Amino acid sequence: GKARPSFTTTRQKKATMRLGLALPLSFLSSRRSPRRCAAGAWRFLSVSGMAYEGSPSSPVVSLYTKDGCTLCDEAKSVLAGCATPHTLELVDITDDSDLWDAYKYDIPVLHIEGSYWAKHRIQREDAEEALREATSLKAQDRPFPERRGRPDAKKMEVLS
Repeated sequence: GKARPSFTTTRQKKATMRLGLALPLSFLSSRRSPRRCAAGAWRFLSVSGMAYEGSPSSPVVSLYTKDGCTLCDEAKSVLAGCATPHTLELVDITDDSDLWDAYKYDIPVLHIEGSYWAKHRIQREDAEEALREATSLKAQDRPFPERRGRPDAKKMEVLS
């Protein structure tokens, strides 16, 4: 029969039972969610990529996220509903250990034109205001100013 792993958390036990497999605990506690590919083998999906593109003159918003982040989905919906044209790129923090170390407790994290803008929940009015500001600054070839409060999980872990 199948070897039975020892469980350290209820989440791991439920995941193993749901999958119907005896998986090593390291697999169950990995940062990415497993998915079956067409061939039936397990693999991990990255959510990185372009969500949608605005005109070349519109600002680029980077949404730092990971698979299964419902708060990230809400942020994506807020941005999609904005009237100000922009490009939305998704960046999976599990693809890069430095991003994971910085943002693992704070997604979604949003950057505009490469500068930190916001984290967690965003409101449509705040998003519209920031996008208008970024559009104006980009037209003047000026950078979007980085906002205060940029998350850094690694630094927070050292302090606690």
